[in-house]
Amino acid sequence: MRILLNFVVFMIVLMGLNACVTTVPVKVRKPAEFNVGAIRSLAVLDFEFRGEWDLSGGIKPSKHKSINALRRILMRKMKLDPLKAYPGSLVRDRLVDALIQNGYYTITERARIEQVLQEQALRMSGLTDDTHAAEVGRMIGADGLMTGEGRYFVRDQGAWEAYTVTEKEKNGKKKKVTKKRYRLSRFVSAMITYRLIDVQSGRVVASKTNRMANYAENGYPGMRGKSAYTVTGKDEKDAAQKLTDWRAILDMLVEALNQQCVAQIAPHVVTEKRVIKEGDSKMMKTALGYAKRDLWEDAQRLWRQVLDHPPSKEEKIAAMYNLGVYYEVFGFLNDAEHMFKQCYEQSGDEAYLDDQARVRRRMEELRRLREQENAGPSR
Repeated sequence: MRILLNFVVFMIVLMGLNACVTTVPVKVRKPAEFNVGAIRSLAVLDFEFRGEWDLSGGIKPSKHKSINALRRILMRKMKLDPLKAYPGSLVRDRLVDALIQNGYYTITERARIEQVLQEQALRMSGLTDDTHAAEVGRMIGADGLMTGEGRYFVRDQGAWEAYTVTEKEKNGKKKKVTKKRYRLSRFVSAMITYRLIDVQSGRVVASKTNRMANYAENGYPGMRGKSAYTVTGKDEKDAAQKLTDWRAILDMLVEALNQQCVAQIAPHVVTEKRVIKEGDSKMMKTALGYAKRDLWEDAQRLWRQVLDHPPSKEEKIAAMYNLGVYYEVFGFLNDAEHMFKQCYEQSGDEAYLDDQARVRRRMEELRRLREQENAGPSR
């Protein structure tokens, strides 16, 4: 009984602590996963992108004409050209859009790339030898050349299932009725491998395979829950008509994979959340409102005032912590670490050690970021 009472007290305290904090979004510039050296201009070739489909929805040959007709329709869709149904040129163009939006690289126009490739009797997606690719990159006039390949798989999986509904009879009474419906799920996965070649050295400076699916399965990380791509219908045909088009799902996956690629080869901005302590005083609550509206200078001015004349030890630590977050957001990391250290020393709460560790990781990130951004153009 005493253990249960202690647990209840702990949960009440924890709920109270959670009620006194909130989170605010902050923009953080991150270094690239790979250090590509002095490469600042890129020529991006078309990717080889191959598809496979199983759009039968689990339907087997049947005596019912309607089911067999639907199966024939779905089978015809499976005759899509594996290289043209979702062309690699589209993957390349969307990657170029993401790189341009990022702004770290200068991107060579497609017309210039095609001109050089035509002179060399090559295709936009035909370079597999790194040394030859580097030579072509030098002819194009870029620092780096990107090539890549990938594949995608579309599968529909369906089955009949029983479900129960409550219906009202003529006499007004309700009864439960068991019915059948066809449940159909669409799984789409994509995998893209890219290589970034330094045209001066002919060396591959970045290479990675990224995987993504519309929902997690077979080792692929998912973007959304399976329920978003599962439908039911009175029969197979009715369910199939409700499914999201596989191209629209693949568009979403390709965009996500390209964003991963950009983050791996270029510094980029991400949105992270930081905890802000609310406190009990009017001044602390007003400062929180400023921070939520991105008015950090106004917020930190009030936190300093609370720190100078704290109404309580708890308010002092909360203001000190929030100032640490302010310093962290604006890159004054030594000051941020000092504030979090003081919070730990005055409270004994080990959570502040996690904040110190986060600041130290950020110091290392900034070191890598400066190294990447100060490398300078290679020519």
